[in-house]
Amino acid sequence: MAPKCALEAVDVLLRDIMQNDKPFGGKLFIIGGDFRQVLPIVEHGRREDFVDACVKRSVLWSLFKVHCLQANMRARDAGRDWHDFLLDIGNAVANDAKGRVHVREELICTRNIVTEIFGETIDPSETENICERAILAPRNVHVRKLNDEALERLRVLRPQDERVYKSVDEAQYQEGNSGELHITEYLNVLEPTRMPPHELRLKKGAIVNCHAPPQS
Repeated sequence: MAPKCALEAVDVLLRDIMQNDKPFGGKLFIIGGDFRQVLPIVEHGRREDFVDACVKRSVLWSLFKVHCLQANMRARDAGRDWHDFLLDIGNAVANDAKGRVHVREELICTRNIVTEIFGETIDPSETENICERAILAPRNVHVRKLNDEALERLRVLRPQDERVYKSVDEAQYQEGNSGELHITEYLNVLEPTRMPPHELRLKKGAIVNCHAPPQS
């Protein structure tokens, strides 16, 4: 969810572009979102910092007229019970006194989650079916572990159908600085956010999600 500073920056920008000092340069401005989902992230912030960064704390919020959607179109085919369960989660009414949620038994995975989603083996010829399945994980370390396990299950007929690509890491130093501070082996083990791993292992038929860099 966008923080309030982003909303206020758009307001200033539109006023400048339109040469009009009315809110948002006099333009009708429509925004959408769900406050039951993730609030803006404030690095090293506390709960009150997250709340304060929300658009509802902006001086512009009083100018908006709020309309609430009543039907979850994406969940309608799953039945009314599932629709109501999602709303209860979002509204925090499904929680007990300790903030815990009772998850229905049919929603709990009791065996290996990769097996549950993809099966014991993955046939590369069934790419369309694979694309319709996904496992969500909260941390990159979990994503890598799940990816490695799923890749092991992907069958290949020839050794050349599996490739390993390695990055080229190098630290550039100003004159007089020692290159021993950041040796290549150390750089190879770093896994910063939004960066691929040093060693990328792929197989024919594997699903790869490519993110193109923004055009300057």
